[in-house]
Amino acid sequence: MNQKKTMGVKQVVLMGMFGALAGVLMVFEIPLPFIAPSFYGLDFSEVPVLVGTFSMGPVAGVIIELVKILVHLVSSSSSSRPPRAASESWRTSASAVPFFSRRD
Repeated sequence: MNQKKTMGVKQVVLMGMFGALAGVLMVFEIPLPFIAPSFYGLDFSEVPVLVGTFSMGPVAGVIIELVKILVHLVSSSSSSRPPRAASESWRTSASAVPFFSRRD
């Protein structure tokens, strides 16, 4: 009796909420002037992604990360898009590797 797991409405809503919260938190980056180089910053936008990933699974984590990137791309200026989007897409693809390499 193999049943196909589908995402329920609650899980889709939670992924959207975590993604939107992470996108908003991406705006608030705290610089670390004396501890690290000037381009480093403390970014709290990964906290909702990690909470969603651990509570709903790796597929939900990738979807939350994609929603976060889309929210940030829509709400940010065009001068910061290419480098930040490149690092975000790398982070998303790196988080998907353990899911696709797992064998059940």
